[in-house]
Amino acid sequence: MQNPPKPTYQPTRVLQFALGSRVELSFDHIAMIASWFRGRSVRFFLEQECGMDKGDWQQASEADRRTVSLLSGKGADKQKLSGHEHAYFCLYLDPVKQKPSRLIAWRKTFFSPAEENAIRKAASKPFSLSYETFATIGRDTRKRDRQKVHCIPLDNAVPPPPGFDPAHSFVEWKSLTPYVPTRHAFDSRGKLRDGEAPAQQLQRELERSGYATPEIAHLGRQNQPYSAGYFPEGEWIKIHEPKRVKSSRTNNSKRGFRFRLTFPTPVSGPIALGHSSHFGLGLFVPVDVEGAS
Repeated sequence: MQNPPKPTYQPTRVLQFALGSRVELSFDHIAMIASWFRGRSVRFFLEQECGMDKGDWQQASEADRRTVSLLSGKGADKQKLSGHEHAYFCLYLDPVKQKPSRLIAWRKTFFSPAEENAIRKAASKPFSLSYETFATIGRDTRKRDRQKVHCIPLDNAVPPPPGFDPAHSFVEWKSLTPYVPTRHAFDSRGKLRDGEAPAQQLQRELERSGYATPEIAHLGRQNQPYSAGYFPEGEWIKIHEPKRVKSSRTNNSKRGFRFRLTFPTPVSGPIALGHSSHFGLGLFVPVDVEGAS
């Protein structure tokens, strides 16, 4: 009996999935779920397209690692890709409720049919927020796990969230998730390091990404403006850490900051910058469409 043909899809840069869970998702789940989603997508790609039994990227050949690099974010040499051309995975937050409402995979270039099939398969299986707790317990216990997150594919008729359509451009953008500087902004005494303030790091990243220099204003946790001369302390948020460094650090939380960007001319998105930007942090959305979801 022949295997059924694989489904075909129209070329796309954005794949969307609604989220369903009995527990309330928080900011601390953003990078964790996005990391899980990418890992599963890579594994299924290696299984389906490269014939690997368990899809272990670490055991993949150089040729297979190169083939999956635009999903994994790493080249055949196991080093991070430069230029941010690989896929982003993020939890999109309802701008009003500030709660995760969608799981999104997006990239500057179109996903191949093989990549899209792997991503859709990854989304077809629920993820447990208590995975580490239940991983070594019996199967019956895992079946009763009430902390599962389900991903429901959204039809192509559902438009992507504001800022994800490169055909539309906007002048003003604001943080949807906190921007986490890639370099230490504070010294051991808690003082800002020269040239490393979060806004300065953000400006450099925008310039490296080819954006015209915008006006940058700090925002509070509810995206309210700060008074002149007041510097916010930021908010603690969990980041994505590669497996190679998890054993050497016990705290995977860093300070994130919120900003409003005003460009001299309209620009298109998505805009995602800073630490763990490929996992949902540092995501900006247009201000012009306040309240859209």
